[in-house]
Amino acid sequence: DRFRAEWPQLVERARARVIIAMPNLDDATREAVLKNDPKLFSVHIPFGSDYRYVWMTSSNRAVEVWAMSDYRKLDDALVKILESPADYGGHGK
Repeated sequence: DRFRAEWPQLVERARARVIIAMPNLDDATREAVLKNDPKLFSVHIPFGSDYRYVWMTSSNRAVEVWAMSDYRKLDDALVKILESPADYGGHGK
């Protein structure tokens, strides 16, 4: 399907977004983002959707790219480091 066909390009764009937004990542985190595919979490609600690309970089740390409303809109997506297991995977909060 279309999503599967787009996935490799989406991953590369999400990776690029992480590297641009966080140029001073430590080596281990940078390597995890560059070598592994992220997990894509989505939440669909009546007035929009929420898409998060998440790379687990250690047992208690992750890098997230948050593409609000459209999983393809990555150019200005928020990038952050998550340090609490409750924050990643769409759980907690």
